[in-house]
Amino acid sequence: MNGCAMADWTALARELDMWAQSGQTATFWWRDDDAGADAVKLKELLDLRQDLGVPLAMAVVPDWLTADVASLITGSGDIHVLQHGVAHADHSGGRGRRIELCAGALPSGLRQALIRSRNVLRTSFPSSLIEVMVPPWNRIDEAVLSILAGSGFLGLSILGPRRGAREHGLVVNNVHIDIIDWKVGRRFAGDEACLEASVRHLEDRRHGVVDSSEATGLMTHHLVHDTACHAFIDRFVHTVARHPAGLWLSAGAVFGASRRTDP
Repeated sequence: MNGCAMADWTALARELDMWAQSGQTATFWWRDDDAGADAVKLKELLDLRQDLGVPLAMAVVPDWLTADVASLITGSGDIHVLQHGVAHADHSGGRGRRIELCAGALPSGLRQALIRSRNVLRTSFPSSLIEVMVPPWNRIDEAVLSILAGSGFLGLSILGPRRGAREHGLVVNNVHIDIIDWKVGRRFAGDEACLEASVRHLEDRRHGVVDSSEATGLMTHHLVHDTACHAFIDRFVHTVARHPAGLWLSAGAVFGASRRTDP
């Protein structure tokens, strides 16, 4: 993207045109975080997804999960479940940015907590769970990655272009478009900021600045959505889906497997 120019819907269409002209497919996926506790807000998102007709990955917090939320997700088609930490609890000790999956968290029982909470999701979502970790706040200590791999997890998803397709044996596909401005009242970041993020990642993929095979990820948080969020999601998903170069992938396709069976 050119200098400091802000992106708009025309810029997104133009970038997708460039993918089409080069004979490439611009792949996308959609990850929504923080599912588990609020069935009302979740239903609003699932109704929108139903109208859009594209796959959705729900990052579910195991310790938040209620029967109502589990029922809503299992009753909706074309949804995969990912694991969103354990309890979405901050273990930074006030010494920095919030993080749950850090080396100092539950030092004698982190692996056990991860497996216990994954088993909650296995029981609730036997056919839709993909054993991919989505760390709360998109942060995870390097030391915890080996614990995930050694505990049978398949993949990892955080925020930003991936360093490689695999880390510590985990398949990686991140998200790149955060539609929420967390610094100003947890509200919609605005069309320009979201489109700038999407065009930048697509352009960097096309030019090989980042991994061109990593699907561009849309990240949403249904608990804090308003009408502006839903309006953007609707237009963005439709714009991509209707373009010859655009393709929405399921989390199953992105991570290449449905689940592991160990340990």
